[in-house]
Amino acid sequence: TDGHPTYCFLDFESHDQAKQCVDQSGGEESVLGIQLTMKWSSGGRRGAPPPPPPPGHVGLYIGAPGNKRAKTRLTEAEAAESTSLFVHLNLASMTEDLCTRGIQYIGKLAQDKLEEAINADGGEDRVTAEEEPALKVTARQMPGKQNCAFLDFASHAAASMALATLTGSTDGGSLQSDIETDDESLKNALREVQLWWARAKDPDGTGNANNFQFRSQHFPPDARTDCWFCLASPTCEKHLIVSVLDNCYIAMPKGPVNKNHALIVPVNHSANEAANKRPILGAFLDPTPGAVADLEAAKEKLRKYALEELDSDLFVFERAIPTRGGYHAHINCIPIPKGLGSKIRTSMLSAAAMTNRGSGFELRELQNPDISVTNILKNAEEDELLGYFYAEVPFGENGDIKRFLYTALDQGNGNKKFVPLQFGREVLATVLEDDNLAHWKGCVKSTEVEEEYTQSFRKAFEKYD
Repeated sequence: TDGHPTYCFLDFESHDQAKQCVDQSGGEESVLGIQLTMKWSSGGRRGAPPPPPPPGHVGLYIGAPGNKRAKTRLTEAEAAESTSLFVHLNLASMTEDLCTRGIQYIGKLAQDKLEEAINADGGEDRVTAEEEPALKVTARQMPGKQNCAFLDFASHAAASMALATLTGSTDGGSLQSDIETDDESLKNALREVQLWWARAKDPDGTGNANNFQFRSQHFPPDARTDCWFCLASPTCEKHLIVSVLDNCYIAMPKGPVNKNHALIVPVNHSANEAANKRPILGAFLDPTPGAVADLEAAKEKLRKYALEELDSDLFVFERAIPTRGGYHAHINCIPIPKGLGSKIRTSMLSAAAMTNRGSGFELRELQNPDISVTNILKNAEEDELLGYFYAEVPFGENGDIKRFLYTALDQGNGNKKFVPLQFGREVLATVLEDDNLAHWKGCVKSTEVEEEYTQSFRKAFEKYD
């Protein structure tokens, strides 16, 4: 347009196409690194300008002239399966050497931000990516495009936290973080860096360079309507039962981590269907007389069995948060190789901090061994307890443990923290470097193998029963 070089008009074949463009972009476009604002043309009539784009909107990337199809930047929600970020450096201000150094710097910066978040409590034992793979970030340049790269993370949560810290938005954008370097050429070049979500990798791919990326596994919903754990239910798979006490029983789970993976299951159901009974929020809050004593006894039997028969430690956890499809409390007790306690603690705390889009949930260590978790939870019930996650992590040679607890409380503002359904298994899968362990459906055995495992377990456990 003559005399007005900072303006132009975009003509569409129809009003609907123009409206779609404005709606999708929110009124902003980025073309060759230049941010543009779009408003409706008056069409010969004067009118009020359209509203500004929504806060945090990142717009569309159009690309080089001649592209017939615009490429929409992925939002965080659309990239839910991705563990990688796309990095773009402004080539006009970058030499090949600067590109390589810049990409390495951005990767290190992202990793440093994750370490800072995990160590925000100021504890003496600083957690680093060197000892905790969940914090590791790997940068890789795109072949043939020296100013483009990918940052690979151990999880989507880690990538989301880093992106929000670096750009101020979980959807991505321009680098906002300060560049702390004495290299002025690098500092100047990195002022025009953009980070966005990369599409999730091919499910058949090998994952990221750290081999700690869980494969995206989608399992169909369970078809059963009755509770699997109620002994009177026709769907209870009794061939998995190892031992029965008065108020609880020990059974192998569907999809066990190993041949001695056990569940401690209260006999009474946890949901509200039993109109004449108080609902059980979790196994450690079972109000049935003698129930908690029974499960503690079962837990100690399993710990002794793991130590004496398997020369192993026992990792114990319970996610006691009711689900929409019904809930029956159960405690996971999994024998693991000795000496993994420190790694489990570090990985568990790191993973907890990265959930809920980086805001995390707080797992606190219970310092006083003389106060039972049941008493702590009973006190929390007075504060509108909605659920909890509890873990016993093995430390030492004689079955010593450290206890960790998260209590989900009703804050009255609808701001509830989410504990992933398979959180305990995901932590163990990271430590054991086997992503198949992260979900029970990735470990399902045939009925014949289940019976073989259970019979062997039952026979070996007899002298502890």
